[in-house]
Amino acid sequence: MQVAIEKGSAAPTEPLEKELFLTLQGKGQDETVQKALDIYRDDYKREVVESFLLVNVSRSDIEKVLDVVPSVVNAFEQLFFDTGVFENRLDKFSYARSYKRNDYGHALKNAGMDFGGDSLKIRMSAGSSYVSPTAVQNEVRAVAYFMAQRAKTNAVDSNIARAALEWAKLALRAAEGAKEESTAGVEQISIALETKTETTDAEKSGIDPDDILH
Repeated sequence: MQVAIEKGSAAPTEPLEKELFLTLQGKGQDETVQKALDIYRDDYKREVVESFLLVNVSRSDIEKVLDVVPSVVNAFEQLFFDTGVFENRLDKFSYARSYKRNDYGHALKNAGMDFGGDSLKIRMSAGSSYVSPTAVQNEVRAVAYFMAQRAKTNAVDSNIARAALEWAKLALRAAEGAKEESTAGVEQISIALETKTETTDAEKSGIDPDDILH
């Protein structure tokens, strides 16, 4: 857009793009476009909003957590971060993994892709964002299943497994208020780890811990 202005090109016909064109020349009058541009120009704000959009956090949740109204988010997405270019989740993972604009953006985008929109909402709302007990239980179930499968094939270091299990048990205790799902699977893994006497550490197995649990 800036190049078009410098070349003296005519203003775009699309309303938001035209307003951005005028705003960059100091002639804009649309407050929504100005706010979207302000977000784009601020590295921190841009990375946060882009990360929320990347993992499809709803406009209402973005407004609740970041206090940015939907119209501004819509303008930002259309003008600066069109998520429609991603054909599938694989495209999004590839984008996040190869992101190099800055370290914070790389970390935040990957956190969102790895752990979902709820993780971003919790992170940016200082823990005040609500996550349903069912969502907690489903996430813990998936982690517990992953741990069990990796333990079968990779002789997972018991210290790593126990640490992950403690977080899982803590999350489940927090979700106990609404006993919507059985937690027997995690309890069985807990018993297995507590009674297992022989373990193989990372040095003995020759497996990098980063390849065991992420």
